[in-house]
Amino acid sequence: MADYSVPLLTTPVHPMVANKDYSDANVQRWSDAIDACDAYVFVTPEYNHGVPGGFKNAVDTLGAEWVGKPVAFIGHGSVGGVRAVEQWRQIVANFSMPVVRAEVNFSGFTHWQDGEFRPEDRHVDEVNGVLDAVEKLTRAASD
Repeated sequence: MADYSVPLLTTPVHPMVANKDYSDANVQRWSDAIDACDAYVFVTPEYNHGVPGGFKNAVDTLGAEWVGKPVAFIGHGSVGGVRAVEQWRQIVANFSMPVVRAEVNFSGFTHWQDGEFRPEDRHVDEVNGVLDAVEKLTRAASD
């Protein structure tokens, strides 16, 4: 997202009716990049028991680009980002996005130590399982 400098959503045209045609060049570049994807894995931090504002704005800035495309979640935060992931599940329902039920969660207390990311061995299988599931949903969505 940082590569796109997505501005705050202030346009009077609702993104869902913009037909993937935006007046802001940065938003158009963001739209083109997101629209080119068949599925998504949201890697989300949790801030104050919720989704991060900048990430939410980047999603809200678009509309039809998200519709019907599968999504999976990897969360991180004090309790593994679970509250942010639960909020994301409600948000993406608006776009009729098929959601992978399994998720991966990393604790800010136990998986980052001395400034270093230290996942547990089990996380490799968990991440692979989530990626396999999003691929399966993507194939089903394209059939």
